Amino acid sequence: MRLETEAEISEILTRVIQCPIPIDWKAESPIPGMGDRKSTYRGAGTDFYELDRYRPGDDARTIDWMATAATGWQTTLRTVYQEEKHINAYVLVDVGHSMNFGTVRTTKRYAAAEMAGTVFYSVDKTRDRAGITVFTPDGVLDSLSARAAMPNVYEAMALLLEADANDPQLAQGSGDGLAKALSTLPMQRSLVFVVTDFMNMSETDWRELGEASVTHDVICIYMQDRRERELPQVGGTGFLGGLLSKLGCAYTIEDHRGNRRTIWNNARTRKRYAENFRKHESGITAQLDKIGCQWMVISTEEGDAAIPKILTLFGTHC
Repeated sequence: MRLETEAEISEILTRVIQCPIPIDWKAESPIPGMGDRKSTYRGAGTDFYELDRYRPGDDARTIDWMATAATGWQTTLRTVYQEEKHINAYVLVDVGHSMNFGTVRTTKRYAAAEMAGTVFYSVDKTRDRAGITVFTPDGVLDSLSARAAMPNVYEAMALLLEADANDPQLAQGSGDGLAKALSTLPMQRSLVFVVTDFMNMSETDWRELGEASVTHDVICIYMQDRRERELPQVGGTGFLGGLLSKLGCAYTIEDHRGNRRTIWNNARTRKRYAENFRKHESGITAQLDKIGCQWMVISTEEGDAAIPKILTLFGTHC
C-alpha cells in the first residue's frame, strides 16, 4: 500500500458512520446488549438451547447425565446448543471512469470509499464479516473475500482507491461489469451493497442485479455529483452580469466515459440539462423498485448531510 493511500484511508475513515446494521433474517435470538446473531438451527456452540431426546447417531458427548438421571433413567437426554451464525456483507464498488468525477467536496469514488468504510465499520459492530469487489463497466478488477471487517478495512479501502480503471486486462472487456461482480457472490444469502452511478448499465447488468436481489438483500447506493444534475448559473450582479446571465457562455462538460465537449450554458440549456437528468434518474430508480432493491442517493457534496439518510437505512439505534 502506498503511503499516500494510507493517509487517504485514514482521512476517509474519520468520516465513516459506525452503526450496527439491523438484519431481520438469521437474527431471532441475539444476546441482549450484543450484536452477535445466532442461527435458528441447532448445533454445537456455547449457548444452551434445549434438552432433547438422545437418538442413535447423536454425539454421545452431548448426553446430559444429570438430566437423564432425573427421568429415572427412562429417557436419555442430550444438551443442544445454539450455534453462532455470522452474516456476510459484500460491497461491490464501481471504479470506472465516471466514478472519478466530482466537482464539490470530493469525487464519486472517494464518496464510495466513505460508504465502503461505513459498511465495514458497521458490520464489525455486529461481529459479522465483510468483503469487497471493485469493478468497472468492463469487468472485475479485484476482490477481497468476506472476513473479519476491522482487521482488513485498510486492505479493502486500498483495493478500492488504488484500482486502475485502465487496467490492460480489461482492454478487451465485453462489458457487463456489474454482472461479473455479482457473479463473485456466494450462493448463501448475504447482505450486498452495490455502489455505482448507474452510468454504464447493460441489459445483462440489470438482469443479474434483479436475480441477485432474489437471493440476497441488495442495497444500491446511487452515487451522484451536483454537476450531473444541473449546470452552474452564469452571470452576476450589475449590467454585464445581467447581460451574461441572459446570453450565456461556453461551458465544458465531461460525460460518463471521460469525453469532454463544450456547450452553450444559458437558461434554456440549463433547464433542458436538468430535465434530462431527472428523466435519467427516475428511470434508474423505477428499475430498482421493479427488481426489488432498496436504494438511496448519495451526492458528493453532501458530506455529513448524508448521515441522516444512512442512519435511516441502517436503523437509528447507533
